Amino acid sequence: MFSASNADAKLNQDLGGEATPHILLHTGDPGADGTANVAEYDGGPIARKAATFGSPEDHPDEKQRRCKITDDVAWDGSEIDSGQTITHVTVWDASSGSGLLYVGTLKEGKTTGSDGILFPAGELTVGIKVWELSS
Repeated sequence: MFSASNADAKLNQDLGGEATPHILLHTGDPGADGTANVAEYDGGPIARKAATFGSPEDHPDEKQRRCKITDDVAWDGSEIDSGQTITHVTVWDASSGSGLLYVGTLKEGKTTGSDGILFPAGELTVGIKVWELSS
C-alpha cells in the first residue's frame, strides 16, 4: 500500500497540474487494457471526455486518499446511445490512444437517457488505498 504522501504525489501527477485526464464509460468490466465494454454511440465507442480533478483529500469512510471531479462531466444525446447501463469508468491520460491510468466500478449502475448522461461535480472520484491517513 501507499503512504498518504506517496498517494498524493501519484494523484497529483496523474490528475492535477498540467495533466488532462479523460474519462471513458463502460457497460461492463473494461478488461486489463480498459478497452472492453465501452459505451456506444451510433454503433461505435463513445469519445473520452476531459475532466478536472481537485486536490487529494481523505476519504471519510475508507483508508484512501482521493480526488473528486470539480466540474460536471457529461455526454449529451448526440454523443451516447440511450438505454445503456454504465457500470465502470476508466481514466486516461489523453483523449485517445493508450495511457490507462485508473479503473473504477460505480456503486450503482447509471442508465443513459435520450438526453445522455451526467456526472455532476464531486460524483466521480479516483482513490488510492493508503496504509495510514494523514491528519
